Amino acid sequence: MIQRIQTDVLVIGGGGAAARAALEAYNSGAGTFMIVKGHLGSSGATAYPVSELAGFSFADGCRDPDDNPEVHFEDIIKAGLGTVDAKLARIVAEEAPQAFHELQNWGGKFETTKGKHFVRQACFSSKPRTHYIKGHGIPIMKALSALIEKTGIRVQSSTMATNLLIQDGICLGATAIDSRGNLLIVTAPSTILATGGAGRLFRMNLNPPDLTGDGYAMAYRAGAELVNMEFLQMGFGTVNPVSELNRIVWLLHPQIYNKEKGRFLKKRLPSNLRVEECMDSRATHYPFSTRAISKYIDIAITKETCKTGPIYLDLTKISKDTIASVPNSSVTYEWFASHGINLRKEPVEIAIYAHALNGGIRIDEWGTSSIQGLYAAGETAGGPHGADRLGGNMLVTCQVFGKRAGRRAAEEAKKRERDTINEKAYQVEVDRIREIEEKRGEVRPRELKRNVQDVMSQFTMVVRTEEGLSEALRQIEKVKNDLWPQLLIESQSELHEALEVQNLMEVGFVATKAALIRKESRGSHHREDFPDRDDRKWAKSISIKKDTFSLAP
Repeated sequence: MIQRIQTDVLVIGGGGAAARAALEAYNSGAGTFMIVKGHLGSSGATAYPVSELAGFSFADGCRDPDDNPEVHFEDIIKAGLGTVDAKLARIVAEEAPQAFHELQNWGGKFETTKGKHFVRQACFSSKPRTHYIKGHGIPIMKALSALIEKTGIRVQSSTMATNLLIQDGICLGATAIDSRGNLLIVTAPSTILATGGAGRLFRMNLNPPDLTGDGYAMAYRAGAELVNMEFLQMGFGTVNPVSELNRIVWLLHPQIYNKEKGRFLKKRLPSNLRVEECMDSRATHYPFSTRAISKYIDIAITKETCKTGPIYLDLTKISKDTIASVPNSSVTYEWFASHGINLRKEPVEIAIYAHALNGGIRIDEWGTSSIQGLYAAGETAGGPHGADRLGGNMLVTCQVFGKRAGRRAAEEAKKRERDTINEKAYQVEVDRIREIEEKRGEVRPRELKRNVQDVMSQFTMVVRTEEGLSEALRQIEKVKNDLWPQLLIESQSELHEALEVQNLMEVGFVATKAALIRKESRGSHHREDFPDRDDRKWAKSISIKKDTFSLAP
């Protein structure tokens, strides 16, 4: 069954950026329709409880009177290492305080201690400006969802957007498929992509199941420009329970060993560095970065994992006095205790996880993409972040550019007449979905997804080389050419998963090709065969558009 829907603004996504965009579009007078892959309030990375706390960074000077939006802006630029859009960075820094106060006024609960906001210095920041939220971004989603429920915004849950509707180079909406197999043709003068990132490209990831790069893939197929897709945030997490590993733990100088209890770090580090000083550096930021000696910890553990298997972090020999001397380290012990693990008595298995992409669809100051009628916000958008991203800046960026994209999308929708969509614009997509639905081979979509994840995990995470990245591209092509034709679809959920696999292959190709092109190491991108940073040639973003990769001007 094909269902046709018309609206002024179509928002695709269900996390913090999507919810903020939908609210702003509706409050600006536009009829607004949301396509949510899961359910509003629980979908997306914002509401995913990957750690005990989440950060929301803005410069109010409450911990350091010398902090202000200008300093925040400078920190974003420094972290980006030449690959941030300065105009977007300034908007984030200047509008972050307003975004915070809006959330607070709407009921978003931020942590306090002794009557003051609980604020810490986050990754790559020069000042303590990150305000913390317990339960990751769940309080943000509760506040935004409650507001949306009081509006006339239509929310289509359990529905996956499959492709953008492009006619004469203009985006006129999107196609989608619901949980019962019904195809939706949603036409709109303005479409906002806020589908999050692509963490599910990797077997070990700190993302919810719905983050399969859908927005990147749809935009890429439509011909939109993407940037910074080679910059992937990765960081340490515990395997059971799956959680981010609080970076403060490294200040305790834990023992790290392999499954034979072999302590390998010292022999894998450069001879002029001590394990303890690398750990102290590692405690200053969560994501892997080539900018500091902390990188040697990540590289050593990555290589040892490939050689021997599981790696363990042991805090059983840390004295109570040492724990007391390291601020907030007790939070980690308490969190694990609540999950049945006593860190004073047993080690915990750790691994390096994929977390978030710093790139995405290139946007201007209003969230507008290179395609007329198409906007992006949140992790789906590229430009506000670069080679590294400040801790606590993603939740802020979601709110700032969700609001801006929603407002501009509504304004532009009012100016344009609703174009009549040519049947040819969506019939190709109808045929593509039906063709996948009828596949009766021998390979399940889940097997293909695992295959892609294994390839990306092996060749494109911390340690990257020309040989490995080239092999990843060959393996993705092999999945596409050899395994995809053997696909077996026997249920609606398998059809959805098959569509996700196509998106993952698309995004995997784009991110890997960009990493192969960047022959240097910068921020989160480490090329073992090009270990140095080359500002003369590479202090720019790589622009991607329909198989064309070039350095942005």
